[in-house]
Amino acid sequence: MRTLVKCQRVIIEAGGGTFTLDLHPRLSVIAGLGPAERDSLVSEIIGALGGSRTGVHLELRDANGRHLAVFRPKGERHRVIDVTTAEDVSHEFVGAGGQIDLLSRSGLDANSARHYLILGPKDFSTVDPIGERITLLAAVDQRELWAAADMVTSTKEPAAAGAPSSVTPLTGTTEVADKVEELHDEVEAALAKEQRVHRLTYRIAAVTAGLSVPVALISPMLSLPLLFATGASMAVAVVAQRRIGQASRAEQVALEEAGAQSYLGFHLDRVNTMLSTADTKKKSSAPVDPRRALEAWRELAGDISPEWALAHREEIIAAALLQRGASPLNGTQETYTPVEGGLAANLAHSLVTHLTEVRKMGPEGESLPLLLDDPFISLDPSVKPALLELLSRSAGSPQVIFLTNDPDVCTWARLEALTGEIGILEAAPTVDEDPDSVDFSAQP
Repeated sequence: MRTLVKCQRVIIEAGGGTFTLDLHPRLSVIAGLGPAERDSLVSEIIGALGGSRTGVHLELRDANGRHLAVFRPKGERHRVIDVTTAEDVSHEFVGAGGQIDLLSRSGLDANSARHYLILGPKDFSTVDPIGERITLLAAVDQRELWAAADMVTSTKEPAAAGAPSSVTPLTGTTEVADKVEELHDEVEAALAKEQRVHRLTYRIAAVTAGLSVPVALISPMLSLPLLFATGASMAVAVVAQRRIGQASRAEQVALEEAGAQSYLGFHLDRVNTMLSTADTKKKSSAPVDPRRALEAWRELAGDISPEWALAHREEIIAAALLQRGASPLNGTQETYTPVEGGLAANLAHSLVTHLTEVRKMGPEGESLPLLLDDPFISLDPSVKPALLELLSRSAGSPQVIFLTNDPDVCTWARLEALTGEIGILEAAPTVDEDPDSVDFSAQP
């Protein structure tokens, strides 16, 4: 029998009452919790999975699709019930200590579960050798990098008799891809120009506005040129902002034509499809020379193997976009600054590594839920959009439960929840004597 895959509901008995968390099968954001409340809720969930929490009940789906309910009543025997058949299946989940333990089949106890199933701010603190390699590859032109990787790997696959070798770096038509890249470059150029204009016009406006007051006291007519200069500088800034908006809207239209919602999603979709669908490769009249393909790869990646790069492609692409400057999410017109290479690689690597480990935690490759304890709270707002999108794309396998008090994450989650792709629960303070208590019952 397989381990659980996704939690549907957590019911916690506390203080003579209960509160219920209805969880989204992909990604649930539980917002409005301080550090103490987050740590307490994480402990309750881990304890309920591992058997150390009485009074915490679960509803879940296992890898076979069964709807299971885990009952842990105080002072009574803990049980696991198949809700559909009303059969007691507790014997399938008995751990070494004789208690109901849903983690033991994955070789986890309470301590190791906290290590593997919880991602917090400390997990982004260092850059390891893998992060260094990601940094190196993220600095390379991504179109050239994945084209070279495809050329090397295609020479290692036996071609069908009479069938020509095929090489293409990315999916979709060349015209659409080139259009997206061209418009994205225009957005970046507009942003860079706007920043220069903003600095210049701010200085001009500050000087002219400051001089206009004393000059007006001497002669109102002399102050008119200064006021005109102030207005002109502000008008230039408005025009620069409009150009950014126009470029961003044009880029978004091109992305929608390519079937993507953002620049990050566009690249991930193109690379993933390239690797999984051989039919999307362009036909070439001449076979690829393996030696030349390998030389081209080494010029870009050095001693790093293309197989390693392909295994870490999502981390590399995410790090590249973080270094370059994350594209705005949800059509906003905010600007984001590039992230230093080592930090970008570390952020992408840490997130994807945890998702991958938890995704294959079960004895037959099943996933367990990943608990995020406000991991992005200390990061600059400019780096969060690409990480949140990467998280959103990967959520579901494994299921992600994101506990946060980060206003940037909360704002993002409220918008994403409108699509139904994620769920959000927002804690509201209760009116009892305990100011730290929270109530989820009134939340969707």
